[in-house]
Amino acid sequence: MTVTGVFLDSEPVKIWWRSSSLSKLRCRVCGHKLKVEKKHVAEALKDYLPEIQYWVDRYERLQKLKNDFRSGKIKSIKQFISTLKKALNFPRNLSTPVESASCFFTIQCPRCGQPYNFRVDFRLNPEVFKSTEAFFSWYEVFKLPIGDEKIEWRFQRRFGKPWPQYQEEMYEKIKEEDFTLLVDAAAFFRKEFKLAVDLAKQRAADQRFLYSIVFPARGG
Repeated sequence: MTVTGVFLDSEPVKIWWRSSSLSKLRCRVCGHKLKVEKKHVAEALKDYLPEIQYWVDRYERLQKLKNDFRSGKIKSIKQFISTLKKALNFPRNLSTPVESASCFFTIQCPRCGQPYNFRVDFRLNPEVFKSTEAFFSWYEVFKLPIGDEKIEWRFQRRFGKPWPQYQEEMYEKIKEEDFTLLVDAAAFFRKEFKLAVDLAKQRAADQRFLYSIVFPARGG
């Protein structure tokens, strides 16, 4: 004998409730209809809500940035990193991710006062825990211009050549499976833009595939 209900069912998170003492939402003593309200679920989840909200917000922000990047709305490395930092710049309370958990609340029948216990479960989609490296790669971001004159000047002073020339040489090296220039540039931009996270540096096979897309063979 169990009654269940879905409180939230979205791509990032699913929250549902159930009571093993009821077969339907009616008091077994007086037959009065019971109602599971948002406040009941929120109260039961109060210790987890900040954690759930953090991972859902983070995932949605990174997804939006990924979509904006792919649609061409991001015009420079500076804009990309600035937007990425904003997407990650909000607090969380727990140090260890909690993918799923259970908690409880009680509803009293408003007519006769009979109490009923309900269990709330939530499960976060493992996708919400993906690192920034799973969303973005330096290989893709480095196809953009820098977008900051001061950093462009510091880049040229550091590497002895302007970014467009460095880009061309870097992708030629990648074609030869030499990623030294990409790694050096990634270290430079992380430091210059004070970016705490890193982006992916694909394996050789991945780089060859990406290169074939960006620079398809002539006549192909």
